[in-house]
Formats: sequence, C-alpha cells, structure tokens
Amino acid sequence: MAANNAELLLERFEENVTLEKFFLEQRDQSALVSVLREQEDLLPELLRQMKTFPAGDSLWNRLRFAADARALQEELATDLLGGISREIGRLRQSTKRLHDWQKAWRPPEEHSAQFAGTYA
Repeated sequence: MAANNAELLLERFEENVTLEKFFLEQRDQSALVSVLREQEDLLPELLRQMKTFPAGDSLWNRLRFAADARALQEELATDLLGGISREIGRLRQSTKRLHDWQKAWRPPEEHSAQFAGTYA
C-alpha cells in the first residue's frame, strides 16, 4: 500500500510537470502558479514516502527524470513569473506614492484637527 501511495504521488507529480510545461507554452501565469503551489505541497510527502518505503529504482528514476524536466522549464517559469514580480513591484511603488501623496495633501481641516487640544 505504501509503495502504491508513493507511486500515486509520483504520478501526480509527473502530471503536474506536464501541466507546467503546457501552461508555460500558453503563458498562463495564474494556472502556472496554481500548479507550482500544488507541486510545493506535494513534494514533501512524495519524498517522505519514497524515503520511508523502499520504492525501488524505477520510481527513483522516474522522479529524477521528472525533476530534470522541471529544471529545464525553470528558466521559462522565471521569465514568465518575473513579469508578475515586476508588476507587483510597480504596483507597490505606485500605492506607496499615492499613500505619501495623501499624507502630504490632506485637506486643511484635517491639518488643524491634527493639532486640536495641543498648544501648537
């Protein structure tokens, strides 16, 4: 049963590697991120199952092959998701500028309310 569980997890990992490639080719960022998250959740249990129970060389070879395929796709994923990262950075910068602008350009009544009850 345990070896079967390891094999099922490995099959899912292999399917996800294929999906990663497909979503990279389609340049579908949100679907790619979803599959990458699933892989991150799947990988610890897969490795635990493979280490705990003797899975055999064939499963280890399959895992190595899938990992190699994933490594080849890494540069494409970095390129695709790097665009997201840059956009998030730009969004954060513009949000900060807007927030700073709001602080600097408060209506005059807010400035006076800020000092209410003080000697200023």
